Amino acid sequence: MNIKPSTKLFKHSLPYRLTRIRSGDYDREKENFSEMRKILSWEYNKTFPKLTWNWRFEKHWIYTNRQDIVNKLMEIWGNDIIEYEGPVNDYHHQLLFDYKKVIKKGLYYRKYRHVVDYGYVADDDHITALKTLAKENSDTMMAQGIYGRWNRYPRIYCQSDKELMLAKLSADNRTTVKTVVTFKEIEEHG
Repeated sequence: MNIKPSTKLFKHSLPYRLTRIRSGDYDREKENFSEMRKILSWEYNKTFPKLTWNWRFEKHWIYTNRQDIVNKLMEIWGNDIIEYEGPVNDYHHQLLFDYKKVIKKGLYYRKYRHVVDYGYVADDDHITALKTLAKENSDTMMAQGIYGRWNRYPRIYCQSDKELMLAKLSADNRTTVKTVVTFKEIEEHG
């Protein structure tokens, strides 16, 4: 089964998710669940692996943090698994745990690599300065949340590191910077 690249961590810290459809055979389901619970015991690799599951109607999701557990679950459930999501290589696995990186199919608005989020800004002079910055660099920056009278959560999208530095310098201490890494770049890197 092919892996579908994931864009986030599941259940806050688990990089792998298996999706399966429940079968109608209750005895087989019970037997497979008992096999799956054995993974949580001390006998399996002498550690406590993270393994959790959830279901809604006939869909059942299994979340874990290790590739060897995924392989064991594939053996247990077999053809019931319809989707397998997780990191495609070690670089992708590292990026999932980096809160400053965002994994997407493409860039923001197909053009911008970075986003600077300023949080709540009460100062009108700061909003005016951000408007001026966005207007002067309109070919390489885009601003959101600075044009409305009541909207006080500005965000600036930047194409390159040069514009990112300008956006950071125009900020107070409370900024969040996120950078996009595309699936194509992950495949080229790994």
